[in-house]
Amino acid sequence: MRKIFFLWGAVVIVFFLQSFVPRAVEKVRFRQYNWTDIGRSARSQNKMIFVLVTGDYCPTSNRMKRVFTDKRVAQFYNKNFVSTNFDAENFIQNYRVSNWGVSAVPAMVFLDKNRNVIHKAEGLFDAQGMIREAEIALEIKQNK
Repeated sequence: MRKIFFLWGAVVIVFFLQSFVPRAVEKVRFRQYNWTDIGRSARSQNKMIFVLVTGDYCPTSNRMKRVFTDKRVAQFYNKNFVSTNFDAENFIQNYRVSNWGVSAVPAMVFLDKNRNVIHKAEGLFDAQGMIREAEIALEIKQNK
């Protein structure tokens, strides 16, 4: 009888403690590889490349970064894209995105696996808007 009581007590304690353990937040996985490795990764996984262009000085960029912890956005982007984040204050990254036609932050640039621009969008987007822009990019790529 004591064993059963002890066992049930242990089960109750485990379930009680699990309610206080923070759950892992699902988010978009941004790779911090160099640009060559990003392209190589996209080609090997047969995925498009997603580049988020932000600046630490920009409050809108910081608000948009929070959307990448939305479960729907994370699942969609992780499934379809190799993602990376470019800093608008980095000279080389800024030069690259300006050649893509980006003129404001935050910006989202979608490229094919060979690093050709497919679609870009500038401004603040909510979770639904970010998924919609990604779907547009995927549709453009499919129709090429």
